Amino acid sequence: MGLRRKLKLIMHPAPMGVGRWGDSSLVLRPRRVRGARRVEIGSGVTIDKHGWIAAYESYQGHRYEPLILIGDGVTIGRYLCLTAINRVEIGANCLFSEYVYISDHFHGTDPLQGPPVLQGLESKGPVLIGESTFLGYRACVLPGVSLGKHCVVGANAVVTRSFPDFSMIAGAPARLIKRYVVGKRKWEVVSIGDGLDGGLARSSESPVTQTLEAERVSLSDRNADQARKRSVAGTIGEGAAEGELRQGGSDMQHLDEPKQAAR
Repeated sequence: MGLRRKLKLIMHPAPMGVGRWGDSSLVLRPRRVRGARRVEIGSGVTIDKHGWIAAYESYQGHRYEPLILIGDGVTIGRYLCLTAINRVEIGANCLFSEYVYISDHFHGTDPLQGPPVLQGLESKGPVLIGESTFLGYRACVLPGVSLGKHCVVGANAVVTRSFPDFSMIAGAPARLIKRYVVGKRKWEVVSIGDGLDGGLARSSESPVTQTLEAERVSLSDRNADQARKRSVAGTIGEGAAEGELRQGGSDMQHLDEPKQAAR
């Protein structure tokens, strides 16, 4: 352990009352931790400044049994927002960028129950993030989502459904764009008809591929339209030329008539 980290450990001790605190872990100040006894953090974890970690045991008269588990070696950038009323589990050695949002719940939105802030919290299920997964800048992982191991989530993605191991996803809502093929040791673009994750492959074709295909179809349509116009123009031109030839022959015939009369 370097001297700098030792100094940080002195300046940023474990949050008071935390359920479990692994060796050499850091949650840098300023920070906000609520329901600390239901938060368990493994060894060698680093969570940068301005993080908000909240395990809600009660809200607006409702009781909950939350649990937040952060595995060994996890590194998270500034402005994390991580909240739970059910269970959020982050696997070992994950890397999250800044402004990441992870939650297993949402406010009630029944118009007959008053303003959302006065309604209870609801959960669609726990959030599980597999080990060595990367979340990009401002990525959001919503209730009930499970991500497998070694996934890659693009910046600004909104993850509303689950994805298996070795998935690369992006967009809002997030879609599968690539998957890692272990045997080939490379990421491959997901094509239509792969059938991965049920009907996911068809709806998750790469946005770049979709754009290129749309441009190709548009160009093909324009070329076909121009060809039709040239064909029509050629037909009209041939008809006009034939008419001029006929008209010219008629005029010559009229010029010869006075000569024949003079004879």
